[in-house]
Amino acid sequence: MVYNLTIRKKYAISICVISICLVAAVIFIADHIGYKNTIILRNNLKDQFISQYEQDRQNKLKRVAANLPPLFAGALDRRDIEGMNLLTKQLKSVMNISSLQIVDLTGKVIADGGDAAPSSNVDVSKLNPPNGHSPIISNTDSETVLLFPAEINNNRIGYIQAAFSNQRMADFLRQYEAAHNREFKELDMKMSRVVMTLILVIIAASIALSIVLSKWLSGPLVELKDAAWAVYNGENPQPVHIKGSNELAEFAGIFNKMAAKIANYTDELQNSVASRTKELDDTLQTQRVTNSILRIAIENDTLQRKLQTILDLLFTIGWIGIQHKGSIFLVDDSSQYLIMAAERNLNPSSSGNCSTLPFGMCLCGRAAATGEVVFADCLNELHDIGFDGMQEHGHYCIPIKSGSKIHGVLNLYVEHGHKRNPVEEEFLTAVANSLLGIIENGLAIDAVNQSNQFVHTVLNSMNDALVVINVGNYKIAEANAVFYKEYGLRQGDVTGNTCHSVIHNDKKPCKQHRCPIAETAETGEFASAEHIHYDAEGREIYVNCSSSPIRNARGTVMQCVYMLKNITERKLLQRQLEQMAHYDALTRLPNRTLFMDRLASALEMAKREGHKAALLFIDLDGFKQVNDTFGHDSGDMLLKEVAARLLASVRKTDTVSRLGGDEFTVILSKVKDRDSIVTIAEKIITALSEPFQIKGGVCSIGASIGIETYPLSGIIEDDKKIETMLKHTDIAMYEVKKELKNNYRFYDEMTAPQN
Repeated sequence: MVYNLTIRKKYAISICVISICLVAAVIFIADHIGYKNTIILRNNLKDQFISQYEQDRQNKLKRVAANLPPLFAGALDRRDIEGMNLLTKQLKSVMNISSLQIVDLTGKVIADGGDAAPSSNVDVSKLNPPNGHSPIISNTDSETVLLFPAEINNNRIGYIQAAFSNQRMADFLRQYEAAHNREFKELDMKMSRVVMTLILVIIAASIALSIVLSKWLSGPLVELKDAAWAVYNGENPQPVHIKGSNELAEFAGIFNKMAAKIANYTDELQNSVASRTKELDDTLQTQRVTNSILRIAIENDTLQRKLQTILDLLFTIGWIGIQHKGSIFLVDDSSQYLIMAAERNLNPSSSGNCSTLPFGMCLCGRAAATGEVVFADCLNELHDIGFDGMQEHGHYCIPIKSGSKIHGVLNLYVEHGHKRNPVEEEFLTAVANSLLGIIENGLAIDAVNQSNQFVHTVLNSMNDALVVINVGNYKIAEANAVFYKEYGLRQGDVTGNTCHSVIHNDKKPCKQHRCPIAETAETGEFASAEHIHYDAEGREIYVNCSSSPIRNARGTVMQCVYMLKNITERKLLQRQLEQMAHYDALTRLPNRTLFMDRLASALEMAKREGHKAALLFIDLDGFKQVNDTFGHDSGDMLLKEVAARLLASVRKTDTVSRLGGDEFTVILSKVKDRDSIVTIAEKIITALSEPFQIKGGVCSIGASIGIETYPLSGIIEDDKKIETMLKHTDIAMYEVKKELKNNYRFYDEMTAPQN
């Protein structure tokens, strides 16, 4: 358990507890003494009252014994019963006797004042002896009985028995109790006053003692506590002085020594921490600069800006005694000169005079020539280059080298008189080693950038769209302006994205057609193909695409130049020519040429797969009248509407053609049976029987249909089957026109077929 009490409170509580114990002891002793005195007083009073009571009773008995016999002797002698009764009553009242009886010698009561029957007897045997003259006294709880003889001239004539009530004794006892209570109350009041006085004295003494002891005992402890808190808070406390040679004084002395030793340790620790903190700060600063140099090495920036940034970083290191001035030289391998590649805060005269230095000249040239660190703490004879007004200074010139090959020199200025520091020199040498990689990488990047610039210029000089693609992941590395223009894209939508997502709007590489890029990656050779691409608006672009490999130093194909020649106009013109050659200009239905080709394909498929095919030859009924009545424009409109109704009446796999004028054909491929052919024929007749809304009014026409099925009956040579089928359908159609019109007929149903 933890008591949150101060030392003074603890001492005060201890004194109060002791005081309470003393008060309790005083109360117990006083109560014991009072009780004992009360018992003694009570016994004394009781003895006094009993003694007084006995004395009064004896006196009374003596009076009765002296006075009663003479008063009753004469009456008893005379046997004056009435007189004795009267006298008895009077004496009982006067002498406060509860019972008075006159008895004869035989013990018979002869007079009692009316209190007892005359026949009552009294035992007088004890007074019968001759010496029985003294009264006999007998006591009970309620009364005292006195029996004595009555004599005349020494002759016994009878007896007198008197009884006294003991109620007087109870009165005495009540008086005794009242007196006892009164005396005890007075004694109790006296004892209470004494006890209260003692308690107040003890309490006052306890409070005074607790205050004195708390100040005397807790004062040094409070000082020790304050001193301990000071030590805890890192302060240097004043020594605690406690007089005497007790344990507390000894403890204070030990504490003072401990505090002094802690203070010494604290000072040493603070100095050590400060020194170590500075070392850590310097190390952290150095590490931060080193990390920044490494980060700069991989940044996409020019070598000059990288070197300038590194100089700025070196100037931020506080523990190196260098000025905020310096430069970095690179070696021109062709001339063995140092070329100043970067500088910071140099005097214009200095930067101009030192822009180019031969090996061995001035401090930097000597560092390049010897491959060793050159240090100078002042302007000495080694400074070959100077200018008017040059201030005193020194140098660290650190060669940048790999093995024995010198790549440059790191030149940093120091204050005049600066001492050469091995730690500084070691760190600057490490920086120079880091610069070696940055310089080599930077020169390579600059060369690559120059090459890329050349490639970029070449790409943008081409009239066709060009794209450079990484063959490993199909991602676009670069594209020329023509590509962005033709495809309506921005650079952010192209560079870094895959070619199939940009060109084909597909998440996966091209699989449905031959890909020149994949072919070049696989064979390492030139490849080309024709593709359909899509621009940003989703419009089709027909291109002749070719892929040329770009190899690395090991001959591995890493990229390809993807040339996209736009042939959309040529394809559209080709499509128009094809349309004109194979499709009817008015109805857009296949013409006779395309019809013949498709009929041959349908018959060949039917023969190969063993299913049936059919040819329907349709000639319009009444078309000439419409043409003559409404004009050729209305006739052309009618033909277009007929073509649309025919297409709606057949299957998508069937072919509807216009052979010329009002003649149409329908090729039915893969028909199941004759009924399916009939169904289509009836559907066509129904569709064409509906009125037509044309220019100039409404007209109605019909259709005569001749039908031939394949395989043909009889033996027909393959090169004759198309001609034969056309001939048969034509014959069947004319048969319908002659007989029925607006109907259909199969060739094999004719009674007289024409061969």
